[in-house]
Amino acid sequence: MRRLLLAAWVLGAGVYVAAAIVWGGYDGFPDMAVLPACGAVASAAVVGLGLLAGRLLRLTPLGRLWRSSPAWAAVTVVGSAALLGFGSAAGLTSEFTHPDTGETFRALHPLAALGGYAFLLFAVAHWPLGGRAGAQPDAVSPAGATRPR
Repeated sequence: MRRLLLAAWVLGAGVYVAAAIVWGGYDGFPDMAVLPACGAVASAAVVGLGLLAGRLLRLTPLGRLWRSSPAWAAVTVVGSAALLGFGSAAGLTSEFTHPDTGETFRALHPLAALGGYAFLLFAVAHWPLGGRAGAQPDAVSPAGATRPR
């Protein structure tokens, strides 16, 4: 579980930095120092919220379905990455004004960007691991004895 959280956190920081460079530009040395720190904080916040959402999801039948196969997480990762990478081309855009130049431009809609980012990190942090999602009917109990059938 810790490896998954670390993977989600690092992935989130990387996606944050890449998005900030693509959408906001790169200003050299100041950005090289500040963007990774901002990415780490944003990623930690989203992974933390994803952990809370995962706890709530476990209480529902949807949680059992999620843990039944890693295919659900894989589809979520691919879909989220596609949304982040190609959402603007698909028309999921909004109009913004550049604060320095005053020019208007179109970019990925904030809900699409935040939703794709959150679902991507959620899927990585809660990737179903085989055999650990729940006890199997013929699994060995903690005391070492098998369960009666």
